[in-house]
Amino acid sequence: MINYLVVCLAVVLIGALYSEADARARGLGIIGSAHDFTYDASSSGTVNEWNSTGVAGTYWDSGDGEACRVCHVPHDQGGSAWYSWDGEDAGLLWNHSLSNTDVYGMYGSDSLRGEIGANVAGKSKLCLSCHDGTVAINAFDDQQGTGGFGNDGVAEADRVWIQDYASAFEIGPGRSVADDNFLMGNHPISVAYAEGFFTQNPKVGMNGGLHAPEGRTFGNLVKMRGAPTVDMVLEQGMVQCHSCHDVHDSPGVTAIGTALNRAGQGLAANSGSDPSGLCLSCHAK
Repeated sequence: MINYLVVCLAVVLIGALYSEADARARGLGIIGSAHDFTYDASSSGTVNEWNSTGVAGTYWDSGDGEACRVCHVPHDQGGSAWYSWDGEDAGLLWNHSLSNTDVYGMYGSDSLRGEIGANVAGKSKLCLSCHDGTVAINAFDDQQGTGGFGNDGVAEADRVWIQDYASAFEIGPGRSVADDNFLMGNHPISVAYAEGFFTQNPKVGMNGGLHAPEGRTFGNLVKMRGAPTVDMVLEQGMVQCHSCHDVHDSPGVTAIGTALNRAGQGLAANSGSDPSGLCLSCHAK
């Protein structure tokens, strides 16, 4: 009887874990994913009330409650273009305040063979505009500023932070973005994988190093049809946040039951599962 109760409890706990994971990544598109900020007045607690449309007493009463508009806008109405590489306009019709953090403490290791930039570059800066915890999520559209505490266009009382979401991932929690080791506890970003922005990594194609990125698929190809190859998700030859994470929870690209990963790490309920599948998509171990 005791063994039966233990098994039942384990099943319940595992089911709860998968329910939480599935809410983050379902491989069904952005609606319903962790990046869906659509206002929902029908739910308990009115989900994403800050992104409501004309609801009396709410902060955001001029928006459209859209899922996409928090990050992108079809017409920027004279807003500042986002520039990524040496003044080159990177497009994406970006609609959210960027962090005003000038320099991030980058990852470092004696075993690191790929060159790493002196600072975060490319589209990872867009991810950090929410995930470094210094810019309010609702600092978008006409509430944009230059980013940072007290300077993002959103009144203090109305700010919504990524820290307010129980299952959200804040980069470097408990650390200041000014710390030299702010990104030290995370997989390196803006780091050279192969020939591109920096010198070619000498460990590419070597046992114990990295797989050659061209044509290298993520995780289990049979279960992840349509998934991009590693070289397709590098930016200027560099690993960035979107190299591992599919921010739009795209069908056939995001591994179900993960933190928007492009491949699973071994979850039994994961349709793209391989043991450490995401890691071994790149690392030749």
